[in-house]
Amino acid sequence: MKITGAIFDMDGTLTDSMTMWRTLRQRYVRYKGCEPEENLDKKLAEMGWEESYDYLRKTYGIAIESDSEMYEDMKGYVAYYYKNEVALKKNVKELLEYLHGKGVKMCLASATDRWLCEMALEHCGIRHYFSELYGAPEFGKDKHSPDMFEA
Repeated sequence: MKITGAIFDMDGTLTDSMTMWRTLRQRYVRYKGCEPEENLDKKLAEMGWEESYDYLRKTYGIAIESDSEMYEDMKGYVAYYYKNEVALKKNVKELLEYLHGKGVKMCLASATDRWLCEMALEHCGIRHYFSELYGAPEFGKDKHSPDMFEA
């Protein structure tokens, strides 16, 4: 059977970005100019998002009042990371080049916002391999929903 198409995930599959996601709150606190306490991400992972936002505001003096604004500000850090720091996993570029050479149509389906995926793939020099990019947030569901894959 000849493969004619491939759907790739981004974080942890194409890009070596899972550490960033596991330490996002700690990195965010540094991004805001503060030094995070040890095991901050582990501590906050046990809280809900709203409770963790309150904790960050009170503990680190982050002057962002609404949870939605803090969420968007954190996405600003993620955008910075994807635009400047994210790296490919080993042999990804070679695999994509091989599949491209065989005429395999490739797309990306990620839990991450599409515009952030675009930024990461551009930074890593592999955007041109993908005919389509799909981010679960644009479907209003998580990446385990079939809607994104059916698209």
